[in-house]
Amino acid sequence: MDLDVARIEKAMGASAREAAAAHAVNHPDRVHVQDGLQAAVAEGAGTIGVELTRGTRFDAVVLSVGDGALINGVARWMKEHTPGTRIVGVNAAGVPSMRESLRAGRPVTAEGGATFADGIAVRTPLEASVRRARELVDEIVLVTDEAIAAAMELAARTLGVVLEPAGAAGLAAIAGGAVTSDREELPGRGGATGTLVRATRTRLTQPQRHRLRAARS
Repeated sequence: MDLDVARIEKAMGASAREAAAAHAVNHPDRVHVQDGLQAAVAEGAGTIGVELTRGTRFDAVVLSVGDGALINGVARWMKEHTPGTRIVGVNAAGVPSMRESLRAGRPVTAEGGATFADGIAVRTPLEASVRRARELVDEIVLVTDEAIAAAMELAARTLGVVLEPAGAAGLAAIAGGAVTSDREELPGRGGATGTLVRATRTRLTQPQRHRLRAARS
């Protein structure tokens, strides 16, 4: 790849994302891929929805939310093929940007808070992602870092996997009672509540280990 290293180095003090965006602007043959922007990224995540609709009928599917590509892609498929399934997103309580954005009807910046779930610590969702989520997502719930830490321990103990914090957010919401299956609203379905967990790191980073210990104390 013909990466303009000099331009990126010149952008000292700017974020890697800003440097990548600037590189794409100055090289029209390149595409700056943003997680919540391009519909094709969400479509890729939508293949998970295809798999989910092949078996168990779900009352609700619970997904962690950062920039929204995952939940929008899965929800797009499931709303078409299993419209009775509730789509529930999970934000970290310290960075509730998507929940506040859906309430406001526009992108809202989450100021001041923090979370050790780096993968969903998005301060300001993209407008395109918020627009899609307003159409597709039924609810956004919040989980604390303490609940995420407990879900990570639960997964390690029962599933034998070490989840990254963002990947444990959905499990935290279910285990903590933030998401329930309302059978009265869905009579006769006999469904279930499901989530996706991600174990993309074989080990946590040192800062995450520190914050995990702090969350557990």
